[in-house]
Amino acid sequence: MRLLIGLFMCCCLGGLISCGGEEEVKVLQLVSVEADVATVSEDVGSVSIKVFLDSPNLTGENINVIYATSGNVTIGDDYEKLRELVTIPINETEAFVTLNIIDDNVKEGNETFAISLANTNLPEGIGLGSNTFIITITDND
Repeated sequence: MRLLIGLFMCCCLGGLISCGGEEEVKVLQLVSVEADVATVSEDVGSVSIKVFLDSPNLTGENINVIYATSGNVTIGDDYEKLRELVTIPINETEAFVTLNIIDDNVKEGNETFAISLANTNLPEGIGLGSNTFIITITDND
């Protein structure tokens, strides 16, 4: 598994994260998205994307996971703006990103975009597992 920390490419092997000579950090838990790919109709309304830890959050603090979107979709035309942050509370294992899809009357092709988790600001000991969710919105016009 490869992780991006700041501008450094890092590698996770055997539960340790090493960043080209930087200090290794022990990874105790992984935060991931539940699925990799989904295809939904434009009139679906909303999609819930599960972000989860592989065991309960025992860090003593909420885990704020930053995510970004990319692809050939437009905020306000194809989906409502997202917070770009999901919080896994103390003692919990999951949280959800709710994506509200906009059903327009424009004839267009299928649109694909990704929601990618970032490990920026994750507490020490928390790493990334499966971190990208790809969504295809099929046109219903």
